[in-house]
Amino acid sequence: MDMHILAIDQGTSGTKAIVAGADGAVLAIAEEPLRPSYLPGGAVEQDPLALLDSVLTAGRRAVAAAGVPRRRSPWPTRARRSSRGTGPPARR
Repeated sequence: MDMHILAIDQGTSGTKAIVAGADGAVLAIAEEPLRPSYLPGGAVEQDPLALLDSVLTAGRRAVAAAGVPRRRSPWPTRARRSSRGTGPPARR
């Protein structure tokens, strides 16, 4: 089984995902842009769900471009069609 490393660089204007082999050689890079809101006074605001979607999209694209075979994860994952979870948020 080949080992791969997925690195995520999440910045203000986008997310970059890099897949490297066990030897450190870069196999694939994918980028997903973000649209931050620029507020008066120089503040920047981002939608947290848009951030999550950009990480998932860039990561999936980089993994696919690197040719990493898909395997079932032993851990529970979010709904496949949406990064918005599987139900309403928990309330206290």
